[in-house]
Amino acid sequence: MKDFENDLIYYSNPDPIEEPRFLLNSLDELEKSTKYSVVCNGTERVVYHTDSFDYVVVVDDEAYDLEISIHTPFEKLAIRPTSFGIVPSVTGETVQIHLDEPKKFTVETDGGLHDALFVLCSRRIENRKIQRSALKKERYTMSGS
Repeated sequence: MKDFENDLIYYSNPDPIEEPRFLLNSLDELEKSTKYSVVCNGTERVVYHTDSFDYVVVVDDEAYDLEISIHTPFEKLAIRPTSFGIVPSVTGETVQIHLDEPKKFTVETDGGLHDALFVLCSRRIENRKIQRSALKKERYTMSGS
């Protein structure tokens, strides 16, 4: 497990970024989580993995009935921020959460933010067609005062 407090190194003057850290040609190249799986309203959602956390993006127009399976043993579970008042139902490795409105929160096991699941719920946004005339750049001038 990472020891963030003792391993943290701060570079006050980092080298400039001259090239991308990595390149992706497709979403299929993103690493998938082996720790978590998520089902929302009966549909399995893709859970992605980074070196710092896992995340899932859930877009739906209804209430959210989430079923989160955690594939590693854990003793304690926390949903943050606690101010949302999300009360999960936990049975074995399965966590069930109901949301009436979209929220963004974390599921943390055994006090660890280092391998948390970030759950990012959102409503579907329609792709509006914008008239080309609205895309023209306008010139603004400042008048002297």
